[in-house]
Amino acid sequence: MENLWVFCGAGGFWFNSIPRGKRLEEEVTRFVKKCSDAGVKQVSSCAVSLGLACYSKSKILNSWSKDDLLGTLIQICHDYNIEVHPYIPFPLSMGGNLMRESGSGVGERSPITIGSLHFKKDHPEYFVKTRDNKREWLSLSQTYPETRAYARSIIMEIAQKYDIDGVVLEWNPDPWDGKASLLGYADKAVKEFQEKYGISPYTIENSDERWINFRTKYNTTFIRELKNDLSELNRKVEITSMDWTPPSPFLRDWSTWIKENLVDRIIFMYTAGLFEALGYRGLSSYHIYKYTRTIKKMIKGKCQLIIGLVTYKPPYYENKYQIFSTPELIENGAEAALAAQPDGLAIYRGDFIEYHKLWDAVKKIGEIPP
Repeated sequence: MENLWVFCGAGGFWFNSIPRGKRLEEEVTRFVKKCSDAGVKQVSSCAVSLGLACYSKSKILNSWSKDDLLGTLIQICHDYNIEVHPYIPFPLSMGGNLMRESGSGVGERSPITIGSLHFKKDHPEYFVKTRDNKREWLSLSQTYPETRAYARSIIMEIAQKYDIDGVVLEWNPDPWDGKASLLGYADKAVKEFQEKYGISPYTIENSDERWINFRTKYNTTFIRELKNDLSELNRKVEITSMDWTPPSPFLRDWSTWIKENLVDRIIFMYTAGLFEALGYRGLSSYHIYKYTRTIKKMIKGKCQLIIGLVTYKPPYYENKYQIFSTPELIENGAEAALAAQPDGLAIYRGDFIEYHKLWDAVKKIGEIPP
């Protein structure tokens, strides 16, 4: 299989096993060798997560270790002919990303406390705002040119410092009302919508198509700007959209992204929670196949489609939710998805491949002919 991805956990690898000191290269090599033996062709490691950057050079301070996790991972992956595409969660968390603004050193205090309190005071309008006027104080809104520029500066610093093969934009699930995302009510967006349509978005349905499309355009503007920034490098750096939810009601415009060649691929993550929201019960092979075909029709072959199989259970999932946590479940899920002929598969995450002892199953998946 030409496209078999493995996602690492937050902070580069995962919280409970981030290597320290002299063991770093040994531990990364052990992980990468397992990926290589299983036929993995791409690794994606979280570059920013709640202030835990997997590099420690400049703008983002690594509060766990002075080791250069991302640099080590890239070097060893490339030695094994594996691509590295770091992923950035969106809306961009301000948990520790603004430690560089506060002037704090590594480990002095909680990066969440330092960064967020400093920036909230100066620019409260820059944070995500919901329909009920609550602010998500750890997440930046894409509405403002300043916040988009800040997010792009982080990605560009990574791309300039490291020989990455691409960057993955991870669109985390938004709070929603069962019809559309409840995010996007930044003061600037509300004002611009009123100027265009002569009505307040608070007086219409949250799922009004005009309001959904209006909010969506800010994410599209960000990707256009990022694409332009990356084009100025002397090498190709791909852009991948990693999606946990369907696009339109969650403020992402796949059709425009594909039409304008803004993304090279879309990775769509399969969880039991997603399937229940779609009206399905469980992760049956039939539903996996059926929905993969649905997504493929949306993309129309204009960019790569990778299906993600999730092997871990987030804390907000109830015990009733089934995940790809056994060899049988993940192998059956892979076969069902591949029957609809996507361009590849992604396994999320590396730490739970270890926990559930799934490496042999991942190797079997990698050996499935195209």
